[in-house]
This record gives sequence, C-alpha cells and structure tokens, in this order.
Amino acid sequence: MRLTYGAASNVGLVRTQNEDSFVAGDGIYAVCDGMGGALAGEVASEAACRILMELGRQGSPADELREAVRRANAEILRRSIEEPGMAGMGTTLTAAVRQGDAVVLAHVGDSRAYLLHAGQLRQLTEDHSLVAELVRQGRLTLQQAAAHPHRSVITRALGTEHDVQPDVSTVPLEPGDRLLLCSDGVSGLVPDDRLEELLGSPGTPQEVADALVHEALAHGGDDNATAVVVFAEEGHVAPGDVEVIRFGPERRSSNSPPPPRGPLPGHGSIANAAPGWWRRGFRSRRLWKAVAIVILALVVGLAGLAVFNSSVYHVGTVDDQVVLYRGLPATVFGVRMCWVVEESRVSYSRLEPYLRQRVDAHELTTKEEGQRFLRSLDSQS
Repeated sequence: MRLTYGAASNVGLVRTQNEDSFVAGDGIYAVCDGMGGALAGEVASEAACRILMELGRQGSPADELREAVRRANAEILRRSIEEPGMAGMGTTLTAAVRQGDAVVLAHVGDSRAYLLHAGQLRQLTEDHSLVAELVRQGRLTLQQAAAHPHRSVITRALGTEHDVQPDVSTVPLEPGDRLLLCSDGVSGLVPDDRLEELLGSPGTPQEVADALVHEALAHGGDDNATAVVVFAEEGHVAPGDVEVIRFGPERRSSNSPPPPRGPLPGHGSIANAAPGWWRRGFRSRRLWKAVAIVILALVVGLAGLAVFNSSVYHVGTVDDQVVLYRGLPATVFGVRMCWVVEESRVSYSRLEPYLRQRVDAHELTTKEEGQRFLRSLDSQS
C-alpha cells in the first residue's frame, strides 16, 4: 500500500497573518495552528513542524511522537520566556506517522484528524477545548458548542505549561481510505456532511485539499484554513523514488494587501441586498416591540452568562497562594464572578517565571485541567 498526499493553506478572509503550519510527505503528516498574536503563533507552529521533520524513524513511532511533542513544547516555552514579543505563544499539533499499514496519531489542541472509510467520515481526535469538555460532560449540545462564544478557548496546547501530554493512538488503513488533518479554520466552518462529501470526491489529494480550504473560505473564512489530505492506495513506492517533504505554508508579509472579500466563484452574495432589507424591516416595527426585544435579549443574555460562569474555571492567587477559581476572572456591576474551589500548597512568589506567566494569564479551563495544573505545581514544590 502506498500513501499519496496533498496540502493547502490559506490566511483566510479576515486574518492578516497565517499562523498555521503543516508537514506533508515521506510518511509524516501534520497540522499545527499557532496562537499568541503578532508573529508569535507563526513561530510556535513552525517550531513544532520543524521538530516533527527531524523524526529519526528508527524506533517506535508512538515514542518518537511523544518525544517530538516534549521537545517542541520545551522549545516553544523557552522562546516564549527568552525572546521579546513571544510571551504567551503556543500551538496545537495533530500529526500522523506511517507505521506499516497504519498511522500513529499524536494530538494536542483542537486541530483535528478524520478518516473516511467505506464512504463514512469518522473524527479520530477529541478536541482539547473548553466547549468540547462541556459537551463530554453533557453540559452543552454539539449545536450549542458550535455557536458558543468561547468555542476557541483550548485547554491543552504546546508552549502553555511545563508538561504537555499528547493523545496517541494507532489507526489501521486500507486501500481506499482517506485521511484528513486540518486546523479549526476548516473543521470549525465546514459541516461534517460537507467534509465527508469533499473528502470522498474525485480528484487527486491536492485537488481535494484545495477544495476543502476553498470551502472554508466560502463559509466565511474567519480563520486561517489548512488541510493535509492523504490517500491510501493499492501499490508500492517504486524503488529509487524519493518523496519530498512539503513544509508550509508560504507566509504572506504583514504589509501585503488583505485577500479579496468578494464572493468566491460559484457562490452568490447578498451583501448589497441585506442592509436595505434589514432597514425596511426595522422601520416597520413599533418602538415598543423593539424595546421588548432588547429587554428579552438582556434577560436571556444574563441567564446564559450565569450558566456559563458556573461551568468554567481558571487559576489565580489569593494572598500569594495559587488556587483554582470557579467562574470568570471578572467583576460585573461590582459583583465578583468567581470563587475559590481548590487550593494548592504552592506560593506564587516561588514559581518559575513561565509558571507565573501561566497563572497571570487567567485562562479559562475545565475543572479537571485546572486540578491537573495544581497537582503538577504541588509535585514540583
């Protein structure tokens, strides 16, 4: 069995920098989605991909992937502390390495891996994100998660803490199977049924990868979009053939003009019609109806905020002691939105700089991830 591949990446229709990176070729495939602002996210995702390209391929792929994740995490964490402008950077990582007639997956964050087998699409990875955790706990439906205002908050990423463990699994492949690795700029915009349709469509892996990214742009393109597509096919690589590893994408400079915002080929636009329609509809309503709608929206919004506030956690301090809070790190109308639910034995002032940075960030997380972080601090004290 041989594997053929294609890869595509686009900055999208809103962002000015592409912080995604990918690796494709020679049995190594990966997508990394960087974060951190300015150029920091781009630096983090590139660093992770370059370390993946250095895999020795001499031992167990699972062990080598775990070691690559460890090295990438340490490298990103070190640079975020030592280099100006890099503080707080991190990246997701979803990687696949061939092992005979299977691939070994390593996964951190909310980029995804999918398998199309016998025409059926299956998600191979679980998102390390706040909304995904709430879905697993039964607190949100998939539909609610898709529209949640904090759906981009991730609970695990390279460069965010001292010890990051990837999810590692082995996925058998058969001729005819198709593998997709993608950033959330694709999976977050393109519905699963459309992903299944496009991944199974005729064409080369490159044409399918291009179509997936194009579809993400057609659905708004509000994030960087990257797709790596791998086809499992009958046959073998011919002796002497060398498969070139692609590393990308090519970066668009920050002073380049933004991509066009007009409709994509084959997609209509209501940009000119919609504003006039909205104004006419609004004028036809009585003022009291408008006021009632505003009041109702306010009540619903406050109720939703209360529900959401009770479902999130963050790490902070009380009198130099590191603690886990339940609720948002904010004050609304003079009322503090969070309260302490667990205390550690660690003093904030004794933490290493990178750990103080993590505590100061007050990142939203789940109870389980917050407790895991406190335990890691206790074990180092």
